[in-house]
Amino acid sequence: MMDPLTAIGLASNVVQFITFASDLVSKGRVIYKSADGQLVETLELSEITEILQAEIEVDHISTGGRLATKTDKQLEELCNGCRGVSTDLLRAIDALKFNGRHRKWNSFRQALQSIWKEEEIQSLTMRLERYRSQIDTTLLFSLREVVLQQGHGFARFRETLNKDMAKFMDESREWQADILRSIRQNQDPTISLFQLLAAGKRPGEQSIEERIRENLWFREMKSRHEGISEAHEQTFDWIFTHGETTPDDILPKSSGCSEITNVRWDNFAEWLRSEKSFYWITGKPGSGKSTLMKYLFNDNRTREHLDPWRGDSPLKTAGFFFWNSGTQMQMSQEALMRTLLYHLTDGQNEDIPRLFPYRWQRSQLFGDYDHPWTLSELIKAFEILMSDTSTRFLLFVDGLDEFDVDCEKLAAFLLGASQRPNVKVCAASRPWNVFEDAFGRRPSLKMEHLTARDIRLVVSDRLHTSLKFVEMNRIHPEDCRSLIEEVCKKANGVFLWVHLVVKSLLEGLRDGDSIARLRDRLVSIPGDLEGFFKKILHDMSPSKAEEASKQFQLMEAAVFPLSLLLFSFAGDGFDNAMSAEVKPMSLEEKQFRADTTNRRLRSCTKGLLEANDPAGQDPDSEVNYLHRTVRDFITRREFWASILGSVKGN
Repeated sequence: MMDPLTAIGLASNVVQFITFASDLVSKGRVIYKSADGQLVETLELSEITEILQAEIEVDHISTGGRLATKTDKQLEELCNGCRGVSTDLLRAIDALKFNGRHRKWNSFRQALQSIWKEEEIQSLTMRLERYRSQIDTTLLFSLREVVLQQGHGFARFRETLNKDMAKFMDESREWQADILRSIRQNQDPTISLFQLLAAGKRPGEQSIEERIRENLWFREMKSRHEGISEAHEQTFDWIFTHGETTPDDILPKSSGCSEITNVRWDNFAEWLRSEKSFYWITGKPGSGKSTLMKYLFNDNRTREHLDPWRGDSPLKTAGFFFWNSGTQMQMSQEALMRTLLYHLTDGQNEDIPRLFPYRWQRSQLFGDYDHPWTLSELIKAFEILMSDTSTRFLLFVDGLDEFDVDCEKLAAFLLGASQRPNVKVCAASRPWNVFEDAFGRRPSLKMEHLTARDIRLVVSDRLHTSLKFVEMNRIHPEDCRSLIEEVCKKANGVFLWVHLVVKSLLEGLRDGDSIARLRDRLVSIPGDLEGFFKKILHDMSPSKAEEASKQFQLMEAAVFPLSLLLFSFAGDGFDNAMSAEVKPMSLEEKQFRADTTNRRLRSCTKGLLEANDPAGQDPDSEVNYLHRTVRDFITRREFWASILGSVKGN
């Protein structure tokens, strides 16, 4: 018996040949004679006929050692008959190649009449019609055999499934009996169930524990942390070396901040070594809180200073950075819990059954490990994990003021976690009343009181990247030093303001501004962020303002972070997008679009929107607001109306 699917394939080839041959003999097909005397069309017909002849060979078809059925024999007879027809056609075509006397025939049939009798042509036509009728019946029988074969396969599958289900039910009854016995013997039934189920795991299979932990991960988990700018070289070193009062090397009197040189703050390195459990970093918007948090989280000295506190206990650290200018997930407590749990269980899959017992049992029994997380489940797992007093935990949580619900509850949650003797929490936020009330009596520092030296270093280093400023400093050293001091004094501890001001001064140097013009430029810049934002947008040309408006609106309309590549397509407009050719893009083309889009963002929004990749070469680099304060300003009702009004038409 031939395999039914093979038989159908062979029958399909026979149908194709019969259709071709019938069309060739009965319908019009013009044939021309070439310059060398051969018929051009007959060359093509000869090739097609030979190909189809090969497709209906049955010599290579095996029945697998089984007896041939009636259908197999009918199919073989049809193939042999069609081979006979193909042989006759090839002979006729060969004869036409050399014996054609006319330059053009109206049809292949007319050409055949020049070498065959009409009776021979009619006989061929009738043979083809008979084969067509027979192949229809044969094809139906082959399909019937396929259906029967599949039916037998389903029956065997059903039988196997029933056996497996019966075996599963027997094992379930045994598990239930074992659990009841352990209950009667005052054992923990959950532990017994863990042991029973774990024993049944197949070798090489990805563990349920791994799958559950992977399900904690979400796409935006690292994007905010990666998007925070790195600390400038040699800045923030003071946090590991100084404390209690602010010495002159942090706030030099020449910085204009001499009035706060005796401000008190709590030594962070000492806090790491001590038994105190909560530290609060606060400060003005744009004062560098997130940058400092990232610096502390990444710096090895943080873990080194923890040694006296942790002793011989293992240490686990994790951090989360709230971000209200990203997705809804990035400002939620669910994201906080999933991020902390994901990082704190790294390499500790054996903790998963203990942290998520219901999910683990359900996954073992039903394979359902990826159903949605609930906040109560995550909090319960976090509490279980923190209760392991043999391990020490250090948690960093940044941007509490960017939390999407109840900041008071978030503060209480973090304070509650820090009450455990094996847990330390370092949190950062703006100095809102809710956080002042919760953390005001805890160890803390205020950024703008401590960063004057860092700001001076940043201003000086960035201005010296301009060859024009280096030359100017050689000629007018006192004037250049005075300009740096004026920037530091006017900054009032706000790094973001410094970033924007230095950017403006560098643009002036590029355009050939003198030291006097640079000073005038500085004087014209408002000393507060909101005033500065207004000036940036007010100074735009109408065309740049319109394009910036579209880019801000696109940021607010997006339901997920947009990459430079997506931003570039959105900027093309609807009509261009619909008419564009659909084709794969090369890496070079993607990088070109990303670089072009990054340049347009910098030019039109004056840096208020930026890509995570400063070079703008990564097409997947996300576009974000420069800072949370930018989004707060742009989306304010009265200003948003002017943003919308900058776009002509729809």
